[in-house]
Amino acid sequence: KWWRVPFIFNVADLWPDTVKALGLMHEGFALRIAEKLERWLYRKANYVTVVTESVRQILINEKQVPAHKVLLLPNGVDTQLFQPQPADAAFRASLGLPEDKHLILYAGTHGYAHGMEVILQAAQLLTETNVLFLCVGGGSDKARIQQLCEQKALKNVLFWDSQPPELIARLYSLALAGLSTFRDSKWLECTRPAKTLPIMASGKPVLFSSAGEGAQLVAEAQAGIVVAPGDDKGLANAVRRLINDPAYATQLGNNGRAYVEKHLQWSKVVASWLLELST
Repeated sequence: KWWRVPFIFNVADLWPDTVKALGLMHEGFALRIAEKLERWLYRKANYVTVVTESVRQILINEKQVPAHKVLLLPNGVDTQLFQPQPADAAFRASLGLPEDKHLILYAGTHGYAHGMEVILQAAQLLTETNVLFLCVGGGSDKARIQQLCEQKALKNVLFWDSQPPELIARLYSLALAGLSTFRDSKWLECTRPAKTLPIMASGKPVLFSSAGEGAQLVAEAQAGIVVAPGDDKGLANAVRRLINDPAYATQLGNNGRAYVEKHLQWSKVVASWLLELST
């Protein structure tokens, strides 16, 4: 803006509000600076793009951003990279993953906001079953979650470092389901976790432990099972249901793939946004 160049401000998450609500940042100089910068960007941007309608309404109604400046640009997914694939036994063996385990894949950021304790608690309830939770990625809360897993002596949870998207796409071919979690917070309910879309595009059912727009998406697409944030018993029961009813799991996966092909592949999302931008 200093050089009088028009710019678009993309808002993926309402982080000044979210970190405050989660107790990660308290009233003080740093928070005031963050909030002042946020207001400046909203004021100076030619357009503000948001990933969900909930965030759009908050910006308009609570942060007084003019409605004509706020455009919806939801998360999309590469449906060529992430697509249904047959399970590859040799690939599975090369990774050292037991062939007799039902794999539940969490692929994405391990942050405090994600409330990954629910995964460990559900795993604890499933110790007598042939379920393996594989958590792939990095983040500010990963070390703490790993330590908690060690304290619980869980043998059915593995942690891997971040992997390239191409490998994640192949991992989904080995999984019974993909997993997405968030803590219980008004500000997190506004989000639509990006990690749900590769799951759906891969033709796998979504296990979704959260509320808000993400839960609405999974329910609307009939692409998975939604449980409340932090509901370990509900999550464990959802895993059992998928194991006990393979046809149901397959149908959920097919529904998810069909939904993203119709609504959320990147080519369609961006084309719609560019059309809105030009009007």
